[in-house]
Amino acid sequence: MHFFVNVLRGDFGTSMMSKRPVSEEIASRFMPTFWMTITSMMLATSGISFPAFALGMLLMQVFSVNLGWLPTVGADSWRHYILPFITLGAAVAAVMARFTRPSLVEVLQEDYIRTASAKGVPESLVVVKNGLRKAMIPLVTMMGL
Repeated sequence: MHFFVNVLRGDFGTSMMSKRPVSEEIASRFMPTFWMTITSMMLATSGISFPAFALGMLLMQVFSVNLGWLPTVGADSWRHYILPFITLGAAVAAVMARFTRPSLVEVLQEDYIRTASAKGVPESLVVVKNGLRKAMIPLVTMMGL
């Protein structure tokens, strides 16, 4: 009970690893986590709305021209394929996520999923083996188109 009263006051105790106050540990990691979350959310929504050719040019500018990490032309090694894979995969991944989630939610409401769970089958196995397999049907159809 004493711990919860302290938490309400903003005192989370002392870290066992660093021996620093936990609130300082959280504060030191908050801004990097915040910016990573904001950036990833922008990337997730832009996967659908951002044209592939513009994303490709942006990636080439950053990773080839500015940083010099990846080549822009050629097909000599696996490094030449990284930028095209990311460029083409970003838009497709966003669309696939939009198709997969509702399909999976619908399948997980089915009676046979509830029955498998009631029989004691682990939830992860029910979702992967029974749910995801059935939910992939519309996704595979869409990918084929």
